[in-house]
This record gives sequence, structure tokens and C-alpha cells, in this order.
Amino acid sequence: MKIFVTGIGVVSAIGLNAGENLHSLQSGVTGISKSPVFNLMLGLLTPPVGLCLYITGRIADVSLEEVSKAAFPFLLVGIGVLILITVFPALTVWLPRAWLG
Repeated sequence: MKIFVTGIGVVSAIGLNAGENLHSLQSGVTGISKSPVFNLMLGLLTPPVGLCLYITGRIADVSLEEVSKAAFPFLLVGIGVLILITVFPALTVWLPRAWLG
């Protein structure tokens, strides 16, 4: 439960601190909030925190090592996506803008 509460605190703090500067950013609230949330999600996939790995291993009845090996390719893709949305924040809002107009 501590991990979940910490994640909410981090996202809330980032959202509150960035509120004054949203007009200067093209991505707005959506772009500001997605990068830290995605980063926290990647943190749940990596040991030692790796809460998702521990839960998945327990449900599937396999070791943490096996789950970590299976999750590694997804972690690499996730890091690549995190780099993209950090460098190009407009990528996080192009689909909602195209869809909603």
C-alpha cells in the first residue's frame, strides 16, 4: 500500500507544481501527467520494488527470476516509450486531439 500512496503523492505534487506553467506548454495537463505516471508504472516492473513482478510470480507460481526474464523485453520497450514521451510531449495528446477535435 505504501507504493500506491507514494505514486499518488508524486503525481499530485507534479500536477500542482506544473499548474502555473501549463499555458506555456503545448501538451497541457495530459502531457504533464503521463510522463510521471508512465515512469512510476515502469518502476512497478523492476526489482527491488517490482510489485507487479512479485504478484505475477505468485499467481503463476513461478520464481521472480523467471518473471523478470519474461518482463525484460517489455521493460525495454517501456523505457523507449518513456524517452519518446519525455522528449516529444506532444505525442501524448495527438490522438485525443485528433479524436475529440
